[in-house]
Amino acid sequence: MKSHTANSESDPIEKLRALCSQVTESATQQVAGSVAAVASQLAEPLRVVVAGGVSSGKSTLVNALIGRRVAAVDAGECTRVVTEFRYGHQETATAVDLDGAEHRIAFDGHVLPAELPVPVDRVDRIIVRLSNALLQQITIVDTPGVNTVTVENQTAAERALGVQTTTAMAGAEAVLFLTPHAREAEAAILERIADLGRDTGFSSGNCIAVLSKVDLLATEGDPMAIAARLVDTTRERLDGLVGDVVPLVGLLAETVEAARFTERDAATVAALAAVDDDLDREDMLLTAQDLLGWPGLECDEEDRRRLLDRLGLYGIRTAIELHDDGVSGAAQLAARLVDRSGFALLRQLLVERFAERSRVLKAHRAIEDLRRISYAAGSDGRRLRRRIERIELDPSMIELGLIDSLRIFGSADVHMPHELKEDLDRLSASVDTRARLGVTEGEDLAAAALAAIGRWSEWSGDPRRSPEEANAAHSVRRVLEQIWHETQESKS
Repeated sequence: MKSHTANSESDPIEKLRALCSQVTESATQQVAGSVAAVASQLAEPLRVVVAGGVSSGKSTLVNALIGRRVAAVDAGECTRVVTEFRYGHQETATAVDLDGAEHRIAFDGHVLPAELPVPVDRVDRIIVRLSNALLQQITIVDTPGVNTVTVENQTAAERALGVQTTTAMAGAEAVLFLTPHAREAEAAILERIADLGRDTGFSSGNCIAVLSKVDLLATEGDPMAIAARLVDTTRERLDGLVGDVVPLVGLLAETVEAARFTERDAATVAALAAVDDDLDREDMLLTAQDLLGWPGLECDEEDRRRLLDRLGLYGIRTAIELHDDGVSGAAQLAARLVDRSGFALLRQLLVERFAERSRVLKAHRAIEDLRRISYAAGSDGRRLRRRIERIELDPSMIELGLIDSLRIFGSADVHMPHELKEDLDRLSASVDTRARLGVTEGEDLAAAALAAIGRWSEWSGDPRRSPEEANAAHSVRRVLEQIWHETQESKS
């Protein structure tokens, strides 16, 4: 059961397109041009920006999401500029310079070349078009690495982001932020990202933090166990800035999703698993150098180096353990390895938080853009704001108020009961009614909705609540009331 649909009568995107069309017919040329740009953005897939520190694994994640090793992962010119991955039947790569001129990049559908056809300091962005199912739903934007500096203030945070990444962030409708550890510097950079997107309604509902390279957290044992504790501390540190925190072994995800793990690699795993003495195996897998130099193996150094490149030491240890348990062959090993990478959870969140809610996220961004345009448009602006207000009062736009509530309740100044935070997280994370209410199959949806409505009514009715908090709580309550009405309609 879904709590909102996308038919032509209730779809916020269609209502906003109609508004943009009406405005462009009567507004001045300048206003009409700005509104036309908003209409154009409404027609595009959701724009998801991948950001993070230098060598945090951004391009590796992009490749895993796309299912092909296209984004450059080595230090080359392409990693220094913003790269947009869009859908296209004809697969091409183009460098757009600062003047808007386009320059074709030699591209055979595989990894982008190390060098560009124009000086890298003259490139505004690279656009790669791929025939890929995910890119029909979202546009993925890979950004240059955030500088590794100590961020002490907003200016330093902006320097850390860099001009191109700052620009990309300002245009983001959703963000995947990669970080090995959530230190104060990362928190400050995320705060700056939130500041950049404040005028467009950016909130924790638009952002997922990815703890990348968790395989490096432990030299033995399961690093996911350590990562689970790190997830909790990261959630606390980034509270109000991100909607969720996900641990990831990006290299495993990329290798499996981009079909880089082959039967040759599976045979190398089998040869390594033949070392059955526990102490010998531990010594062999202690470092990359130990593995490459280990004598007496039925696989040469080239095969071992190739496996290191694809799996890393954690992935190799995991593959050997799986082989010991009877998992063999490239297909079976790959399926189990990707399970150990954490990628399935991230992909699920990407779909549920972003792709399935893309029309609401895009509509909210468009309203904020139109409102900003209206304040620079004189009398045309006043008419535009009245039209925006009428649209916002439409029952089909109730979900948009939830995004504003996330931003308001994400403030460190607002202290909410844990139960209400959980309500808000669930409502913003999915479009499935049961998931949004936190109930399992067989439980009463209507009763759960009414209980949540009661919690929010009691909290918002406290005289200690500020007007802004009370209004935000009212927006959440309206969403819950809509869900309750839908449960009643489904019974009739």
